[in-house]
Amino acid sequence: MGQLTSKGQTQALIVLDKMRRNWQEVYPDDPLRERAESLVERFPLTAGDALQLAAALTWCIGHPRNRPFVAADAQLLEAAQQLGFRAIQG
Repeated sequence: MGQLTSKGQTQALIVLDKMRRNWQEVYPDDPLRERAESLVERFPLTAGDALQLAAALTWCIGHPRNRPFVAADAQLLEAAQQLGFRAIQG
């Protein structure tokens, strides 16, 4: 969209690299897909949003306990909050 300067892009990539060292990737295996399917049945989510939420649940071993969940989608945030995450508008 042309809103990020070259310097801004460089700074963003540096921050991303620092974050990458600390995150844990959750891969979409069969149990995660099944969890996503059950989330679609329970909440008005797209398949992609359900996979994101299922990955978060897998990451926290099914116990959100007010852990932060960042998203821009209101329905996804509402579902995350109902499951016990602390919803943060991104």
